[in-house]
Formats: sequence, C-alpha cells, structure tokens
Amino acid sequence: MIAVGLLEPDCLPSLFPAGELAGLGIDLRCISLSDTVESEVALDRDAEIRLVLLQQVRRRPYSNSCLQVLRRRFPFALFVCVNGRWNEGAARSGKPYSGVLHVRDSEAVYRIRRLISCMNRQTTTMGEYRALFSPREALWWWLDVGISEWVGNPVPLLIFGQRSSTGGIAKAFESYGWVPSEYPLEKLISVSPDRSGLPFYEQNRQIAIVRNRAEVRWLLLHKLVSGLDLLIADNLTVNERRSLKVDYACAVISKPYQNDDLVEAMQVRSPSPGGPAVSPLRE
Repeated sequence: MIAVGLLEPDCLPSLFPAGELAGLGIDLRCISLSDTVESEVALDRDAEIRLVLLQQVRRRPYSNSCLQVLRRRFPFALFVCVNGRWNEGAARSGKPYSGVLHVRDSEAVYRIRRLISCMNRQTTTMGEYRALFSPREALWWWLDVGISEWVGNPVPLLIFGQRSSTGGIAKAFESYGWVPSEYPLEKLISVSPDRSGLPFYEQNRQIAIVRNRAEVRWLLLHKLVSGLDLLIADNLTVNERRSLKVDYACAVISKPYQNDDLVEAMQVRSPSPGGPAVSPLRE
C-alpha cells in the first residue's frame, strides 16, 4: 500500500477532496510542518511516504526553508503542488517551487490517481522524473505515466461542444474502443428518453465542453447537468466545482487539459442524488 502525505493549508479549505484519494486503497496521512521527529519509529514512518501533496491557495504559502524541512523528512517522496485557480505557479507568482510537480486543482485528483497507479505499475517511469523538465519533456513524461487500468466496458459516448474542441476528445476515447459521437452543445437538450432528435442509449456517457459561465448556467437552467459525466469549463471556483460534483455527480475539469485526464475522470462517477433546486452558479 502506497503511503501519501497530505499537507493541509492553514486556516483554509482544501483545494481538493481528500476523501477521493482515500478511496484509492492508499495510506493517506495528514502531515504538518509543526510535527517533530522524536524517535527512529517516526523516521521510519516518514521514509515510507512516496508522495507528498502541497496545496497553494495563495502565492507561495511555504518558504524554501519549509520545503527543505519537508524534503529531509520525506527523502524518497515525489512532491506535488496543487495550485488554485488564482495561483497557477509560474503564470501568476513568477516563482514556482522548484523540483515540484505543479498541477491545477481541477485536474489534481485525476493526475494524482494516475501517479499512484503508475507507482504500482511502472516504477521506472516514476524514477525518470526530473525537476528541470522543459514543457515538451514534461508533457511526454505525463503521457508515459498514462491512465490507470481501465474499469468497465466501453459504452456509447456523446460529446457536446464546438467541433474544434470535440474532435481530439473523440479520437482519444476511440483509441480505447469507445464509440464517440460529436454534437453541438444545443443538441444536449434532445438527449432524453422522452425527447426526439438524438439517439438515446440508457448506458451512454456524456461530456460537455462550454466556452463561458453563461453556458454553464444554461445547462443548469435546462436541468442538463445531472446527465453529464464530465463538464469542461473555465473560471469556476472550487466551491462551484464541488457543488456540481456532489449535487449532480458531474466531474469538472478546466482548460487547457490533457485527454488522458479526461479519460481518467470518466472512470470516476458516483450515483447522482438528483441535484438541488437552486443553481450553484450566481450571476
């Protein structure tokens, strides 16, 4: 069982639900900078941790000295920093933590799932990570990490959005044996057992790609979110994404994205409780 250390942010909510990581069959341990190592037993437990998760809600919440303390405590761990929507590492702070994998909060759960799976399947790939990857090298490394083992049988997949956005997604799922079909977003309203316009499959899966928050509100207004497995949208807050996940069982990923993240996300869906009467998105 892989041991994962989660460093919680001070006085702020987590950027991603730790419960989704606990369901992966890992040993999830909450760690703190104030912890002291007082015995060899504690040293042994720290050495067991192979993945340390940091959360960057604001700009650089941890100093370089704090990171050095963590590196000494967990010498064999890969460090991953989850960045919030207003703090995306180099793009906003200009000083991303060096030697740390940076992921956005909307894709963090799925990428961490891929990392944990790769630790079990391809230890050599994990050992090839280098802190000074170029963007192209980093992309190829993530592609080598790959998605986790496929769960379930391929079923019909309906992808809604602009043709320029849906084509690459359709090809990605087609390579796994799925049968994807592409439609404009407006056609989503026709996908229902009691409506005509598109073929309906009881066991189909659905992805929607929107361009702005107004289109998300349109989906909520027409009560279409509960039928989606995955929504690709920008500029949604952490609370809004969580509301869509909890109330509608709809995963949310921001752009830009990797197709492997989408495939990983489609493997994770909890039963939909029906959704609330009030929209989680406000004007």
